[in-house]
Amino acid sequence: QSTLLMKSSLLILGDGPNFCEWFGLHASTRWPYVLVETARLNSIDTILEVYQPVKYRLIAVRLSFSVEAAEQSYEFLTRLVNGEDHPPIVVIADDGHELHAVQTMKLGVFDYIPSERLAKSQLDRVFDAIESLSENENGTANDGAPQIPGYTIRRPVAATYTSAVYWAFSEKLRKDVALKVLDISYAPVAGRREITMWREHNIMRRIASPHVARVYEYGETSDLAYLAMEYLPRGSIQKVIEEAGQSVSRLELLLGVAQGLREVHRAGYVHLDIKPDNVLIRADGTPVLIDFGISRRVSEALEGGSKDIRMGSPYYMSPEQARGQSVDQRADLYSFGALWYTVFTGRKPYRGNSVIEILEAHERMPGPSMGNALRHYQPIIDGTLATSPNDRFANSDALIQAIEACSAAATGVPRLDMGLPWAPRKAAVRSEATRISVDAASQGADETQDLSEGITANEA
Repeated sequence: QSTLLMKSSLLILGDGPNFCEWFGLHASTRWPYVLVETARLNSIDTILEVYQPVKYRLIAVRLSFSVEAAEQSYEFLTRLVNGEDHPPIVVIADDGHELHAVQTMKLGVFDYIPSERLAKSQLDRVFDAIESLSENENGTANDGAPQIPGYTIRRPVAATYTSAVYWAFSEKLRKDVALKVLDISYAPVAGRREITMWREHNIMRRIASPHVARVYEYGETSDLAYLAMEYLPRGSIQKVIEEAGQSVSRLELLLGVAQGLREVHRAGYVHLDIKPDNVLIRADGTPVLIDFGISRRVSEALEGGSKDIRMGSPYYMSPEQARGQSVDQRADLYSFGALWYTVFTGRKPYRGNSVIEILEAHERMPGPSMGNALRHYQPIIDGTLATSPNDRFANSDALIQAIEACSAAATGVPRLDMGLPWAPRKAAVRSEATRISVDAASQGADETQDLSEGITANEA
């Protein structure tokens, strides 16, 4: 198993936010280069499929062992421990007793801590034991930060099954960069760097667009491949919208994404992984596409049959991509439509209890409705989320024209001024109908609520 990947992330599963924050704080203090992720306790199928336990250094899960919940907790742990190459699993037990501790340890759990005895000293004992398992050949514990000449690692930003991304300082460039690191000694990726990070580097260099992240350098050490890119600390489109509220135009950000896709497509590529996490925002408000790891030339994508193209997000992946069939630029338009819906409504267009259910929903369900308040933007959904590529917009130019038409219908402005330099707040597209009401957001609307209802008909 990859030592880099084992050090990339820690997953905390539990329904109590205070528990997750407290555990995560102590873990990040002990391991400053480990990315802490938290998640609610969903079904074990969802945990195994979405979070991929193999990539974590440690999984901490809070479970109840009351009379009513014990059986379900044991089943959850059995499935989690039986997963391939699972990391150490620590159980924080509510309503448990000594017999529960014995039974969970027999399942293969690394440690069992009653919640009423949970303290920093207990966690330090667990962390010490885990470090002893991952000592390097010299017998000293590694804090998880990769050693790459010319770069100083500041902290982790994100992690996936095959790579980790760090905020780093480049001594050569004398500025901060995003450093994507791949452990090429890890068996599943060994010998494949020419079709992973090296390919991603070449693709990004060939696309001249202000809406594609700048790439600076590709390099290798004895066991790592790395890619230095533009550092974008404002974060994803979804994060910026949640933090900025009414001060940011959703329509304008999405228009920038569409412009970026047009440049990707004109360069002869298909992105294949458009989703909120892969759209970051510059300080000036420019939306930027990242992560071209599974992107393909159109000529390659049309051949179909590649397993790599099926590695996109199930919430945003086109039906033909999910089936592993031939794809073209219209697969990106489908993903854009799913992104469009999520950004405006705060909900994913299709949901399910497992990856299979989500993908089946993309196949079976009709395109979602934007609701009456956002009816002006329904044509984008109709032209992107059609199951058949032939029923979608023909290309990204047609998509941009449709966005302009929707903007004119919603705001009365005849056409977006495409000649101006990119600016985050053009008046032509700052309709209140493009923003989620602050009132609705402050009421704690969850993912199942249609946040577009917080926008009045007059504002639309």
